[in-house]
Amino acid sequence: HEETLSSPKIDRLNLKRATAAQFGLVFCLYEDEQKIAEKIIEAAAAQDALVDFVDEQGVRHRLFAITGKDDIAAIATMTTDKSCIIADGHHRYETALAYYKETANPKAAYQMIAFANTHQDGLVILATHRLVGNLEKFDIRKLLAGLKENFEVTGMESKQKMLAQMKAQQASDKNAFGIYGGDDSFYVAVLKNKQLMDSAAPGKSAAWKSLDVSVLHKLILEELLGIDEKRLAAGGNVEYIKDTDNAIDESIARVDERCKQAAFFMNPVKSRQLKMVTEVSEKMPQKSTYFYPKMYTGLTIRVMKD
Repeated sequence: HEETLSSPKIDRLNLKRATAAQFGLVFCLYEDEQKIAEKIIEAAAAQDALVDFVDEQGVRHRLFAITGKDDIAAIATMTTDKSCIIADGHHRYETALAYYKETANPKAAYQMIAFANTHQDGLVILATHRLVGNLEKFDIRKLLAGLKENFEVTGMESKQKMLAQMKAQQASDKNAFGIYGGDDSFYVAVLKNKQLMDSAAPGKSAAWKSLDVSVLHKLILEELLGIDEKRLAAGGNVEYIKDTDNAIDESIARVDERCKQAAFFMNPVKSRQLKMVTEVSEKMPQKSTYFYPKMYTGLTIRVMKD
């Protein structure tokens, strides 16, 4: 559901070439209100785990095996009429295709995938924030002045008030994000007129144009800062920060330390928005979503050598 970046794909392809193995899972979402797989998994989870550990982020990972032929057949039958969305692992998926085309190894025609039912509890979509840097003649005051033509820009007294205002605007179905440019100055920018996206992205669907991240990329990064799709793909001006425990404080610190010039803080994409965009066969801008918890890389390894 997202555009990809070239550098991570090159790294992953080189790893496959060197090892002829898959270390990570592509994470896909599907819909099953009957929760057929969940019932089978629940029974399997009553047994001893093959692997049980807590990772460096405090997330507990447990691995169980489902070996019963009837159980496997039931899951396979359930999937026959299902479509799925790649939620995480877009680079792995594209790398897997490239490796298969390059080697024609029949084992490489298959990729390890973790499937999650959208009708189960526990799946969380977090935001991915943006840090901007390496821009010539960047001036936060000029950026804020430029924003005011198409956005309502409001100064906030603190980080907490900025985040609260962002959430309140999202609840009102507004496109909004937080901005930090240093000197303890926080802002919230709210798009005045959603129809502006019609001219900014004429070839995109209404679902795509409704995304906060699309508004940020088109009306701010591209139009005001000159970071177009080519520069985004090159990766020199925008760094993506996953919304984990200390992400916002660390982003603020990097701007204060002049490592970066500005931080843009995002609300998470709503699950219905994700579904609407994928239903019209479009991709969101890169790093639009961060699904939590993550499948642990290396927990399962698939060797593709003969």
